Amino acid sequence: MTRDAVRHFWFSSKRITIYVGCDARGRVVDTAPVARRFIGQPINHLANWMRSQDVFEWHELERRPRDP
Repeated sequence: MTRDAVRHFWFSSKRITIYVGCDARGRVVDTAPVARRFIGQPINHLANWMRSQDVFEWHELERRPRDP
């Protein structure tokens, strides 16, 4: 998979803020260590877990954070 095929997201709840990368099928391919158990799962599973922590926001990013 090329880097261009990955969609990049910023997920934030009351407790944590993390980067999430997902493939064209909507499966998590990269994220913070605290959410690694969601790699290979649909991104909505991770979003539901984040929602369970109360306040939840997400934004799609143009590129992975810290990329040139």
